[in-house]
Amino acid sequence: MPKPRPMFSSLPANPAPQAVGIPQPTYIPVQINKEPGFLRATSAVNLTHATELAQSFLLGESLILEEPHPSLITALEGAHLPGPSLLMRTSGTTSGHGSLVVLERKAVLASADATAQVLGEGVWVTCLPTNHIAGFATLIRSLRAGFTPLDGATGSPHVLVRAAYEAELRYPSAPRYLSLVPTQLHRLLASALPASQFSSTVSSPERDTVSPPDILKAARSFTAILVGGAACPPALLAQAREAGLNVRTTYGMTETSGGCVYDGLPLPGAKISLDNCGRISIAGPMLAWGYLNAPFGSCLTTKDVGRLDNGVLTVLGRADEAITCGGMTIHPSIVEHAAASIGIYGILLGIPDPEWGELSVFIYDDSAVDQSSCTQHAHNLSPTQIHTHLAQKLERPLLPRLIIPLSALGLTEFPRTRTGKLNRRTLREHVRVFCSRVPPT
Repeated sequence: MPKPRPMFSSLPANPAPQAVGIPQPTYIPVQINKEPGFLRATSAVNLTHATELAQSFLLGESLILEEPHPSLITALEGAHLPGPSLLMRTSGTTSGHGSLVVLERKAVLASADATAQVLGEGVWVTCLPTNHIAGFATLIRSLRAGFTPLDGATGSPHVLVRAAYEAELRYPSAPRYLSLVPTQLHRLLASALPASQFSSTVSSPERDTVSPPDILKAARSFTAILVGGAACPPALLAQAREAGLNVRTTYGMTETSGGCVYDGLPLPGAKISLDNCGRISIAGPMLAWGYLNAPFGSCLTTKDVGRLDNGVLTVLGRADEAITCGGMTIHPSIVEHAAASIGIYGILLGIPDPEWGELSVFIYDDSAVDQSSCTQHAHNLSPTQIHTHLAQKLERPLLPRLIIPLSALGLTEFPRTRTGKLNRRTLREHVRVFCSRVPPT
């Protein structure tokens, strides 16, 4: 494990946050380890402010990074926290509303230290929302290692070039890391041309638009790029690795202080097990205390299903996203990965059907295709042609009963949450409206 550095001792001075626009925090009275205390409630308005909040948390302050609405204050007043804690809300992609998770300081630090043990310490570029664990964890990892996190905004390619250049200027000998969701990785690769002849030195961007070679060089300059938050198509990972990017897949959630499985292998201290139905359970020092007023105990059984092959975890999807079609259970990732392997990017979901129980519907992005894998542009492929392609990859019971181009739903891209995760509830509603106009045959 890398030798830990004294916390904050080597941090460059942060620019003083602007007084204008920084909200006044609300201090909510709570019980912390059975003693009277306060929970600081505020929303982070920029990276400087979020970094200051992360520093306060590392020093023992309890936080919740949300606007202190009266209903939130009422819900939290008098709450019992096991110790200095971070309260984070889950994304709620399937239920539509998130649950408050109580993350003890020691769990968040255990996660950061386990990541450092596997990847090494370094400076992190933050381009995920810091009011969710994936973004906040990048702040903690940087600060824990003695570096000020760098601003990657929303992870657009030209901003990442600037962030990589800043990292090279400020921390020339430090490893640099990045955490993305698959959508961001896809956009990054789409902006970078194959350019194996270019060196890994990052050039200075002097205008808002930068060249594809600069984008590729910047992406290659990261010691590792974590990709998580949703299943990443294997074809996309293969393209990234062929381009020279060190991408590492992650699996985890708010309840585990972020990613706790990298490339299918549990981080040091994390323990993964499956029940008879394939449901994934997680234990370890990075596990949250529980939901507000509802402790987990020593283990959390997730809503995800997977399989273990010689200790390597493959996540098949959420149990509540599995589709039961004519008595056959279909995990969407199987169909989605088969489509991605031939350059067709899409989402499989189920809608109620009186005959089949659920109808499996594949919605494909007819504006995007990997031309190296498919002989035609996706917008020139009919649903029948997509079905023919999939039939070469999948057994008949797994084939979608209905195939719809994304544009037919009136969408130009898949709906996503603020954290970049696919919003299946919204997409399913678009499909329901479409099917009410054009009944499935």
